[in-house]
Amino acid sequence: MHSTGPYPRFVAYVIDSVYVGRFRQGTVTDTVAMPIIVPESDIAFIDVRKGAAGERWSGCAGVPAILITTKSRQWRQPAS
Repeated sequence: MHSTGPYPRFVAYVIDSVYVGRFRQGTVTDTVAMPIIVPESDIAFIDVRKGAAGERWSGCAGVPAILITTKSRQWRQPAS
């Protein structure tokens, strides 16, 4: 059995200090809300920040941030 929340609705993603955006969180049975934009082989470290530390990156109260550091440390958002 798992816990039922309350859980934040959104999470902010930051990759190599580049703010990617806020995305709706899914549940365990949902598909990932954010497309995979960093190959798993390039991920060096993932840090989840909650509370004031998360708000510093997300810009919104109660929104946690997931900080991803790549091995190259030079990730840039792909051109649209």
